[in-house]
Amino acid sequence: MPGSGGRAHPKNAKEMEKAIAKTKKDIQKTGDNTIDVADQIIDTGAEVNAKLAAQTEQLEAARRDNKEIKENTKAAEGSVDRLESCCCLSVCYACFCCDYKPPPKVSEFKYDKEEEAKGRGKDEGEAEALRKKQQEIANAKEHLKEIREDKNIDADVKHDEIVDAQLDVVNAQLDVVNDLAHHQQEELEHQHDVIVGVNKDLKENQDAIRQLDARAKAVAAQY
Repeated sequence: MPGSGGRAHPKNAKEMEKAIAKTKKDIQKTGDNTIDVADQIIDTGAEVNAKLAAQTEQLEAARRDNKEIKENTKAAEGSVDRLESCCCLSVCYACFCCDYKPPPKVSEFKYDKEEEAKGRGKDEGEAEALRKKQQEIANAKEHLKEIREDKNIDADVKHDEIVDAQLDVVNAQLDVVNDLAHHQQEELEHQHDVIVGVNKDLKENQDAIRQLDARAKAVAAQY
């Protein structure tokens, strides 16, 4: 049929209007579904990031504990050094043949306080930026709602404005999703660095304690 291009045409103008109206509804429905899915992604991403942050805190606490153990082990090594060098420690704690002094008191452990403060400041800054972007989403959704409820807008114009407003919401959501993904990647990389440090310190502490125990037993066997 001439001019058909192989496509079926509505039988009359009324059917054409119905088809156009349905298409517009489908477009708007797709936009709403996209907004809902993006909301779910944001909620899930925020939940995952919160769990990752909690895990990081636990790992950093373990790292601090390992560092403190290392400091205490060094103090204990000082005591063993003096035991090994003193010839009459089994009899007295101060004599003329050696200069024995009690082991140094381990001061309060302050590991990476500046680093932790910087980390907290960075986290607070990122959280504030995220809150602002989430407010932008809320504002875009409110604008979309206002357009839908406005009865003074021509139907064709209203459809175009609704679609534009939906796109504004989705763009704001994608901005937040991108930030959440970026923060998640940063957190995972930071966790990896912390875990590597924890494992390294743990092995060093185990080796140092074994050596210290062997030295202490050797000293004890002499008396």
